[in-house]
Amino acid sequence: MSKYNVYFCSGCEVKFAVDQDFEDHSVVDCPLCHSDDSLTDAGEAVDVE
Repeated sequence: MSKYNVYFCSGCEVKFAVDQDFEDHSVVDCPLCHSDDSLTDAGEAVDVE
């Protein structure tokens, strides 16, 4: 079972997830605008295999 942190970019209106095993979430940027200015934490998600 994988766990993810979910982020929302209000500038692009896109929601995306990053694996919680990723060591430094402070460097996470939006995959569309490549910025962290409009990112908010949107919770967690779990991938059930």
